[in-house]
Order: sequence, then structure tokens, then C-alpha cells
Amino acid sequence: MTTEEFARHPDRKNYVLIDGQVIERQDTFLTSFIAGNAMSCLREYGNTDRTGYVLGSGLGYVFARRLNTVRKPSVSYIQAKRMTDAAMKEDFCSIVPDLIVEVLSPKDLADEVDQKVEEWLAAGVRLVWVINPRTKQVRVYGSDGGYGLLREADTLTAEAVLPGFRCPVADLFRLPAAPG
Repeated sequence: MTTEEFARHPDRKNYVLIDGQVIERQDTFLTSFIAGNAMSCLREYGNTDRTGYVLGSGLGYVFARRLNTVRKPSVSYIQAKRMTDAAMKEDFCSIVPDLIVEVLSPKDLADEVDQKVEEWLAAGVRLVWVINPRTKQVRVYGSDGGYGLLREADTLTAEAVLPGFRCPVADLFRLPAAPG
């Protein structure tokens, strides 16, 4: 399937397109909730002075270097100064995000996640966060080849992309208090 055909797919929001193959997304309640927490942290930062767009998992990105592929990260961030009116009207965004957040689901395979990270970085994404709900860790990959592993007691930063951004890793995993 081509990206043009995929744009007309009746239920494309639940799928991605990888090398022409339509693949169902595997989000769970927990992965969606954690992605929402990441979005909240980023929105709080981005809305302070309207520096950028925080986007959810419904938005697909096309790769200039890879035909018939549409990836949908859990969360993405694009600096406002890079956004165009034309890009806002596209079926799939052609502007490379500055930051990608991938929240792992139980069915994600390590080699597939590694491939996604490599594709994002090769496309020009400056920073990729891979959030693991099971281990409550965040792997951080920079376009400069930098790598870090953060645990619940750590603080997530993104100076190269979001100067001054700070989010306690524990906040990504914090669930609402149980009633009663």
C-alpha cells in the first residue's frame, strides 16, 4: 500500500504503514495513560510561552527517505517556528519533529523499537524518549549519539530541544489516587 492509499484507509488511526504493510497499533490503557502524562509535561512547557506543538498518537509522519512508511509516535513535539500552514493541512506530517516519545506496549519487540528509534534519528529527530511502563525507566537518545537511562528518582530534561524543561520521571508513571 502507498501512503496515498493509506490516507484513504477507513480506520487508519489504529494502524501504521511500514514499507507498504498496514500494521495494527498495540496501545493499551497503561501505555495511553503514560503517553498522556508525557503530553501533559510537554504541554505545560510548550504552552508557557507558546514555543511549540505537542501532538498525540493520532498524527502520522512520513519519511522522505523511506517510501510507503507512516510512523505514529505516542507523543511528538515540533517547535512552533518550524511549523507551516501547509503542514497543518497534510494527511501525514512531513515536518520532522524535534522530539519523539515512544511508550512501550507489552507486545513491542526490542528490535522493532530499536528500528523505530534509528528511523526517527535518521530522519532528523533531535531527541527520542522511549518510556518503559514495566520497568518505569526512560531511555533517552540524542541525534548527537548521546544515550541515557533514567529511573523514577531522576528528572527528564531536554536542553537541546526544550531549554529549561524538567519533568520528574516518577510523574510519567503516577496513577490517580484510588477512590475511597
